Amino acid sequence: PIGTFTNVTGQSECEQCSPGMYCATEGLVAPTGLCAKGFFCESGAIDPTPEFGSSMGGPCRNSTFSAKLGAESEAECDSCPEGFACQATLSGLHFFHLLVNEV
Repeated sequence: PIGTFTNVTGQSECEQCSPGMYCATEGLVAPTGLCAKGFFCESGAIDPTPEFGSSMGGPCRNSTFSAKLGAESEAECDSCPEGFACQATLSGLHFFHLLVNEV
């Protein structure tokens, strides 16, 4: 089924797609690819950009970001750099805004 793979010929049971990866179609012998930057993919993910609230992962939240491919959990989303504000978008991309000190 979607979200799984098996690399053993004749095996009747498949493995859940590995964390940090996604399995987009049926009949895979390896995961389709790595989770996209700005997102994390948990076991069984079917899309490189899971929607917010999905049981298979999601985008990094506001004030956090992930610049790496293949993040496995929300814990791998880093805090926004000091002096900047990060805002997530629906596509998982993050905008960095320089914070200006007011005098």
